Amino acid sequence: MPARRRLNLPPAYLLGSLVLMVSLWQLVPGPHLLGFPWNMAGVLLVSLGVALNIAGDRQFQRAQTTMNPFGAPRDLVTTGIFRYSRHPMYLGLVSIVAGMATLVGYAAPFAAPALLWSVLHYGFIPREERTLSRLFGQRYDSYVTQGPRRWI
Repeated sequence: MPARRRLNLPPAYLLGSLVLMVSLWQLVPGPHLLGFPWNMAGVLLVSLGVALNIAGDRQFQRAQTTMNPFGAPRDLVTTGIFRYSRHPMYLGLVSIVAGMATLVGYAAPFAAPALLWSVLHYGFIPREERTLSRLFGQRYDSYVTQGPRRWI
């Protein structure tokens, strides 16, 4: 895969969001919202995000399909964690960044998970859903209408 395409993958946006979050915290932190012990809820959010990504990755591996948003999936995964969210791995990425912002406890870093959510929701998900609908037709359309919501 060319380097340019790798830079346009969700993990690159995760890293960019974390860098943005730390930059905002250092440069313009805003008011302190969460002190100890409340900020420790961020550990739960980060753990949830990591767990969602591991679970989704394992399901894709079992189905022998790609998790590359630009790839052509071989199978439609609708079981396991995908019974609860159509995009659990994206939910996991946002949860990781939101958890880190919670740990930091200042206001400005919370812009990073909001921005990441927007990029995924408006940039990646519509393209993926069009591809899945085209490739899997009625099976995917039924999953969308009768299955889980887009996020949670």
